[in-house]
Amino acid sequence: MNRITTRRNGALGLVAALVAAVAPLAPASPAHAAPPALLTRSPAHRATGVAIDANLEFTFDQAVSLDGGNITVKKLVGADWVISEVLRAQDGLAVTTFVPGTFKVVINPRSNFEYSTTYAILIDGWYFKNAGGEAYPAIASEGTWQFTTVAAPPPPSTTVAPTTTVLLPRTVIGTACPRAGAVRTIRATRLVCRATGGKAVWRRG
Repeated sequence: MNRITTRRNGALGLVAALVAAVAPLAPASPAHAAPPALLTRSPAHRATGVAIDANLEFTFDQAVSLDGGNITVKKLVGADWVISEVLRAQDGLAVTTFVPGTFKVVINPRSNFEYSTTYAILIDGWYFKNAGGEAYPAIASEGTWQFTTVAAPPPPSTTVAPTTTVLLPRTVIGTACPRAGAVRTIRATRLVCRATGGKAVWRRG
């Protein structure tokens, strides 16, 4: 009886030793990554004079990818915010560029902004994510990121240049002149003011 108990205890000790030896070889759980932080954005909040073909630019503190959800572009019409465009992360319609060597993302909307218009940018909370699945926090308020575009350029001038009238001798001969004896030259033709029939007119001299 004692011999059997001894053998069983020895076997259990061997198993425990093997588990202790193998345990350190198991992979450690990865550290929980911090959510991406936005360092800069363009256009800047409350910027004015923004070009109508401006892109939306984001610079993060780490690499991100487009995961899902939308960027919603709204414009201020009167006192109301109206949806101008929806940029879906996965529809591929907006041009997205990840700038090499940086954590910068450039999104080119499908259409230009309008002149002299205030816009707000809203971002779903899972649009940008890092490799660990952590998302950039949502922008859910129109007051968080808004800007105003440049005024429209003035229309092209429609002023018509005055027409220059070219005098020809034949258009002057026979017309009234100031006084008899006056002389003028038009296109190398000498004209003399002569009194004819009680009135002074230009004649060839």
